[in-house]
Amino acid sequence: MKKRQLKQSGVVFNEVEHTYTLNGKQLSGVTSVIRRHVFPDKYQDVPKHILDKRAAFGTQFHKDMELYINTGIESSTDTFNVFREHYKDGIKFIASEYIVTDGEHYASPIDAVDSDFNLYDFKTNSQKDIEYWRWQLSVYRHLFKMQNGFEPNGLKVLWINKDGVHDLIDITPVADGEVERLLECDINGEEFESTKQKFSEVVSKQRIEAVARIENEICRREAELKTIKADYDTMKGEILSAMIRNGICKWETDRMSLTVRAPYERKSVDNQKLKDEYPEIYHGVLKTSFVKESLTIKLK
Repeated sequence: MKKRQLKQSGVVFNEVEHTYTLNGKQLSGVTSVIRRHVFPDKYQDVPKHILDKRAAFGTQFHKDMELYINTGIESSTDTFNVFREHYKDGIKFIASEYIVTDGEHYASPIDAVDSDFNLYDFKTNSQKDIEYWRWQLSVYRHLFKMQNGFEPNGLKVLWINKDGVHDLIDITPVADGEVERLLECDINGEEFESTKQKFSEVVSKQRIEAVARIENEICRREAELKTIKADYDTMKGEILSAMIRNGICKWETDRMSLTVRAPYERKSVDNQKLKDEYPEIYHGVLKTSFVKESLTIKLK
């Protein structure tokens, strides 16, 4: 099997003007596409001086990580110290600021790639912004596949904010079709509407809230039932013990009949042992049945 290797894009990045050029043609970055179509109102109410301060803090951490990945030199900044203490020994990076492109319209640098081909984005936001990060890394993933011919192993965000709060977060990618449609809309100058937005138009907020109220009521009643069942089992056990102690096998009242069943051995097939020791027999008796789609509801 041919060993996987990262292919270089050939894109020239101008750090001063923040532009991407391939064969003399200027390409668009990913961030602007996502903000135009998916998060158009993001940061609109945040003063510029605050955004600039956040950007400077994030830029420093990115530079610290780039220097470390490319040269092994470790910074003494607080954010890098958090990385060194909690994550450094568990990650082997093989590329920093790895630029990916579709070769025609878009290009963007991925903060880092590790030896298992996980894609990383380094974030220093004050709070987690999972949905935005999902879109950003999902577009990177799409361009990575186009450039390299194979899918990255996973998407991760290394998040360390100015207070030292940190996490290494596995990101679930946006569906490929959604990402492709986003880029197609941007190329064609069309407005992009996500499947989530379309869903919200079909299913009203009132209906979702009604389902939530019903689910709350179900949870409440299930908790009550669990308590009643526990009390029932306790009393049933006490009656069983009393009947055994007194040698009573059957007891009749005008409303019920109580019968003590003698202990017995019940035989059943050890499915795991059958699967491990006799796999051909196990797979030969497996039965396939159709399970229709269903909805799982979890309250937050």
